[in-house]
Amino acid sequence: MLIPYEAAVPMRRYPWANITLIAITTIVSLIAIADRNIFNELTLGQLQVPQFVKDFPILKTLPDHPRDYPVTYKAAGYLTYGFVHGGIMHLVGNMIFLFVFGNAVNAKIGHLRYLLLFAALLAASGAVQVRMMEVVLPICGASGAIYGIMGMFIVLYPRNEISCAWFAFYRLTEHLGSFEIASIWIVLYWVLCDVVMLKLDLAGNIGVHAHLAGFTFGAAMAILAVLVRLIKSDDYEENLLEVFGMSQQWQKVEQTRGE
Repeated sequence: MLIPYEAAVPMRRYPWANITLIAITTIVSLIAIADRNIFNELTLGQLQVPQFVKDFPILKTLPDHPRDYPVTYKAAGYLTYGFVHGGIMHLVGNMIFLFVFGNAVNAKIGHLRYLLLFAALLAASGAVQVRMMEVVLPICGASGAIYGIMGMFIVLYPRNEISCAWFAFYRLTEHLGSFEIASIWIVLYWVLCDVVMLKLDLAGNIGVHAHLAGFTFGAAMAILAVLVRLIKSDDYEENLLEVFGMSQQWQKVEQTRGE
């Protein structure tokens, strides 16, 4: 297992928006984990359990009782579902990734833009997950939007190193370590894992469609923002377009249009 814990990116401003987002998500998720009614209300999609089943929960245990209830979707759910998680490990994992990758993106694009971007990624990735699910179920967790932030990160900082901890069990022995790797490789590794799970039908209840959609949306928005110069790299930074020489080509296109 790989766990990122630090991104080597100098920041000119403190990422207050991302830290606030992490704090609010943590508080709301813990409350929702403790209160199932709140959890059900905030997820994307609410199971419409018949009242007689609510009155007599023992009915769910009957062999011939139907297991599939209809699900309805509220517009607000496309935002609120990202603030609730299925359990402590789900919450902790997502918040670690959001902290590592979100801080640098927040510091780069500013607080309001970051929050609006995160909301857009939540809604877009949630919509794709709902559309692609074979079995209709309520959705929770911010991982789709976080993948979008990761997509933006590798566009803005493809060569900046991510420090990762790893651990594994082999022959009943625990092995631990850490390493540094360019962000583009480690993020693409996680994206590839999702693609493999999707192709081999190993995803289970993991929202791989939301992950891949969020990553695609985030990377595309970052590329577009760099091209139209809504986001500018500092002199000591090198974005993905510069790495592949695409930035100079785009500048030539702009100069040709201006002539």
